[in-house]
Amino acid sequence: MAYRDMIQNIAKSINGKFDQILAKYNFDFGDEFEIALCRLLREILPEKYGICRGFVITENGNFAGDDVIIYARDRFPTIRSLEYSGFAQKEHIPIEAVYCYIEAKHTLYLGADTGGQSLNKALEQVGQIKSLQREKRSIFSIDPYTTLEDQEALNRENWPDHDNPMFTAIISRFVVDNTADCNFDTTPAKSVDNIEIPPDCPPDLIVMGQNDILFPGLSSTNTISYDSPFFVPGKSTLIHKRTENSALAIGIIMILYALDTIKLGKMPYKSIIRANL
Repeated sequence: MAYRDMIQNIAKSINGKFDQILAKYNFDFGDEFEIALCRLLREILPEKYGICRGFVITENGNFAGDDVIIYARDRFPTIRSLEYSGFAQKEHIPIEAVYCYIEAKHTLYLGADTGGQSLNKALEQVGQIKSLQREKRSIFSIDPYTTLEDQEALNRENWPDHDNPMFTAIISRFVVDNTADCNFDTTPAKSVDNIEIPPDCPPDLIVMGQNDILFPGLSSTNTISYDSPFFVPGKSTLIHKRTENSALAIGIIMILYALDTIKLGKMPYKSIIRANL
């Protein structure tokens, strides 16, 4: 397969990039890991995708998140309209513009909370993001403003029922199982089995250090079926897979896959204008 080296090449790029950043900055603080992840994504993602740290905002003023956001900068403005500052400042991104939200943790703790770096805190943040409401774009839409009517249902098994789902992920550089009976480095499968993930608003991807990844799929006795990058409640299950130093590289390819399938809707420009006339 012509693309079989893509994962390995991205993995090498990731390790080299983080080594360079580690030589210049200290990864002891979560903000610095978020900034490093933003810089890495900026090198990999096409230019039409904006990358920032900040909050997802709805039209009625609800907001959530404070980590990494991937949005459509070719179609939508940011709310604060900040000048580029190397990802140091946090933006406000309208929910209509958001492709992906990422909870970035330098070290992800699977047990008790440790200053906001726990898995439970990350899951809580993802749940709040997924609870924000935006207008769903029909799978029959030609563009954000035109929808075909009276179409037969499409066969999109294991996919969301609309074209603009928001992809959510938790990405960590390292993992520590600080519960009483597990060591993640030696028994990762046992640690993962003990994780309680909310069934209604789970993340679509969890990168757990350099070797382990959780992704949505269908699991049977002998095979793992990976089709949609999105977790669909009632259909998907989060599947654990151990890799060889390529968990983040695989995760980034999964994010690219999700971005390629999302068709964002429209900003409520009409109501914004009317409210100011």
